[in-house]
Amino acid sequence: MHENPRRGLDHERALLAARASIHRTRGDIPRASAGPDLPCAPTHQQPTATPSRLAHTRYALRTVGLRATLRLAARRLAIDVYRACAPTLIPVVRRIVRDAFADVEQRLIEEQHRTADRSVAATNHAVIEELHRTASHSVAATNHAVIEELHRTTRHSMAATADAMHEAERTARRQAATLARIAQFTEATARRVVVPLSDDTLLVRTVAGYVVCPTSDEALIAMLVEEGDVERGTRRLIEALVTPGAVVVDIGANIGLHTLAAARAVGPTGRVIAFEPFPLSAECLRRTLAINGCSSIVELHETAVSDVDGQAVLHLGNWLGHHSLGEPASVPAGGPAAIDVPVVRFDSVVAATQRVDLVKIDVEGLELQVVRGLEATIGHNPDIAVIVEFGPAHLQRSSVTPDAWLATFERLGLVWMSIDPSTGHLDRQTIAQLVERDSSNLLFARPDSPAWLRGSNAADPQRSAELP
Repeated sequence: MHENPRRGLDHERALLAARASIHRTRGDIPRASAGPDLPCAPTHQQPTATPSRLAHTRYALRTVGLRATLRLAARRLAIDVYRACAPTLIPVVRRIVRDAFADVEQRLIEEQHRTADRSVAATNHAVIEELHRTASHSVAATNHAVIEELHRTTRHSMAATADAMHEAERTARRQAATLARIAQFTEATARRVVVPLSDDTLLVRTVAGYVVCPTSDEALIAMLVEEGDVERGTRRLIEALVTPGAVVVDIGANIGLHTLAAARAVGPTGRVIAFEPFPLSAECLRRTLAINGCSSIVELHETAVSDVDGQAVLHLGNWLGHHSLGEPASVPAGGPAAIDVPVVRFDSVVAATQRVDLVKIDVEGLELQVVRGLEATIGHNPDIAVIVEFGPAHLQRSSVTPDAWLATFERLGLVWMSIDPSTGHLDRQTIAQLVERDSSNLLFARPDSPAWLRGSNAADPQRSAELP
């Protein structure tokens, strides 16, 4: 419950009256009231208390009560004690406070120093640790960068060294091939033998062996005497493709330069089937085989090969190699000439189940007819290789485009590469590049045929024996 405000006000007035009475009883100087909580201004000294005043005091005490009077007296006593002791206690207290604060300040300063020292030590430690980590990372990064640079430099150096070594090897191979050709030409020239025979023929020692050549073919004789070979690159490729015991077919054998090379490559366990329709060339071939001891290896057929069986007209050219069932590439000096010759399909002569490793076709423009007669044999022999002459002039005379000519082989699943005429190296060329040449020999085989791997050895000068 709240106290009655009026009662509180009466008590306050009674206390003020009692205080004034006590002052007057003790002889104090009364103060002018400036409000309940403000000090009073001094006045003139009053005389000693009178009985009426004591009576008033006693009345005030009775009115206020003993407890309030005691509180008021205790308060006054405290004030008097304070006034009496203040001049002595205040300096002492101040000194105690100053000493206490000085001690606290000293302790704070020492604590600040210790904190600062610990902070500096921790900071220094952190800085040192960070410097160590940074230095370690920097050293590791530097070492890594140096190692990587060394690796790169080493790799580049090794790559450059390898390239230089490869180039040196290529140069050495080229020089070896050149020296081998020079040695071959020198030895062949020194050992070249041309022996006239009694029946308008010559016995010429060539790279492949002794060959009987008619004196009427001056161009062939000049080539054999000068170089000891005809179509050197093709002959080298034949020797690279053929292994002992293989079966080789030579269609358009002429006097037998490639037939003889194939017979020497297959050896006694192999077999060569040769076709030559012109009687003079076939007779020279037969004698060549006999001289070189290859008659038992070569099976000679004096017929032409096409896609039909029967008879055909063989048009004679100016040289033995130009005779053709179609329009010849050259005409003899005495005028056009022709003879009737038998014609066979290859699949009619040789069973389709016969193993055949290599077929060489050189028929002066009738290649597609020969291939059509070989389809069964080509289909039965998945690893077969076919060497065919590509002659743009022959195609023009036959009204066959190069694309259509090559499409015949592609239909049989065969792909092709060009044969280098000197080294036998296999090159990938475009049709436009083929058309720019007078004549090119191409190797056809299926993409996975081992012929491509064996053919890579054709350019090796040590692969074949250049002289018997």
